[in-house]
Amino acid sequence: MLLKSTGRAYGAWIAAATILVLTGGQACGILDDNGACPLLDPPGILIDVVDASSGRFVPRSANPTGFAIRGSIREPMLLVSNVPGQDRTQLSGGKGPPGARSEVVVYDVEITAEGYEPWRTSGIPVRLHRCGYPTRTVEMTARLLPSPPAG
Repeated sequence: MLLKSTGRAYGAWIAAATILVLTGGQACGILDDNGACPLLDPPGILIDVVDASSGRFVPRSANPTGFAIRGSIREPMLLVSNVPGQDRTQLSGGKGPPGARSEVVVYDVEITAEGYEPWRTSGIPVRLHRCGYPTRTVEMTARLLPSPPAG
């Protein structure tokens, strides 16, 4: 028997809607500390690659490459896609080792580009969420020195 236009039907509808909202919110990671892992995939490290003498971004034609290094493992960094209208050169990486959870991973970074001296830094801490992704991106700037002319 359908419960039409009665107070009981309305109450049942409200209860069902509440349950759907709460369980849906948990599945989407809307509610705090619910055990669900959001579908995030941020980098642990994001580096602006600039020319130290001019302050401008190193041109992509210089083929900038980078490695996020932890111990003896060298993870290639990715050249971030350019946003139309912006001529930025950025490298991202350091997402943490597979299976790592709720820990801090410390990276060294090495960046090279044609016509520039190699740039290095060390001791960059990347904190991983219990779901395995970085909790925040460490942003920094690599100021590359132009190589002296050969000859």
